[in-house]
Amino acid sequence: MINKRIEDEWSGMDFSPLLDCSRTFDIEKSNFRVKTCGNPRTVEFVKLLDSGVLLLIEAKKTIARRDEEKSNLILRLKANETIAMLVSKSQGVVADNDEEFPSCMNRHIFCGEKTVFLLVIKGIPLEECALAKEALNRMLKPLIKIWGIKVDVWNEEKAKEKGFVA
Repeated sequence: MINKRIEDEWSGMDFSPLLDCSRTFDIEKSNFRVKTCGNPRTVEFVKLLDSGVLLLIEAKKTIARRDEEKSNLILRLKANETIAMLVSKSQGVVADNDEEFPSCMNRHIFCGEKTVFLLVIKGIPLEECALAKEALNRMLKPLIKIWGIKVDVWNEEKAKEKGFVA
């Protein structure tokens, strides 16, 4: 079961529509992350869609304009450490009885084109999403090559259209 937080404290977006206990994992606030895995950096949420696509959802208030190198490093760490945690859980490397972790994700393969790193940015115009996606593709190139994941960038309006934020 996921925590009942409504607003992501860093992005200011209301992710309450994602609070579907059977298919969404609030990994950033989970006991699994803190107690089992030693508190690594992670994305905010992991969402398994009915189509079998796994979304690794990271939320930001704005595009990093200052200290871009540090911001990029943090995004890479979050993507990498989230994938490593999920793979270790699915492969039984991390053996725990974490009731928070959705059972539908236990046997999901956390790589390949069915995994998408989704960056949702609150303060970005729609026309800048494509540029941000290109930059994210360059930044996450090693992970994309290793794991075969895809990346996407949405603004808050598109996330609302898709039912991810209120």
